[in-house]
Amino acid sequence: MGRRSRKQSLTEPGAGEQQKVRLSSAERDDIARAELQPLGASERPLAVKIASLLAAALAVSNLGLAIAGQTVQGQRPSLLWVLVFGALMLIASWGIWNLRYWALLGFQAILAILIVWMSQLVLVSANLRVAAVCVIVIALASWLFWKLIRVLGRVKMPSPNGRARGR
Repeated sequence: MGRRSRKQSLTEPGAGEQQKVRLSSAERDDIARAELQPLGASERPLAVKIASLLAAALAVSNLGLAIAGQTVQGQRPSLLWVLVFGALMLIASWGIWNLRYWALLGFQAILAILIVWMSQLVLVSANLRVAAVCVIVIALASWLFWKLIRVLGRVKMPSPNGRARGR
């Protein structure tokens, strides 16, 4: 068996023969950063649209469920906490839509917590339907988390006037 290398390599023509040059991870990172283009003022990638709408939907649905009298483990949630959560999600939705770095990063933190919590729920669930729903939520949240990573990189890039976006 041949030895496999995880390092990416580029070939450069040498003196009559091809010579392989291995790139370090820092060099590969620099190449990836150089290929990134900053987001335009009106550019909204699909992941940003989905995340913003999801945050707004969480705020509205949580408030609607509280007004409708929905209970959690037999008790009604405090109206104060419902309003605080709704306000935070609406602020997050606004921040995500306006490409604020803090909002995107905060929403990714919420997605990460959701993924970990659903993974734990899958492991302890005895109900196949609950486990299937958890796996679907994990897959969708993971996809959105992954797509927002590239958006974060593009938001943090300097704009033409020299200032970094997302402040």
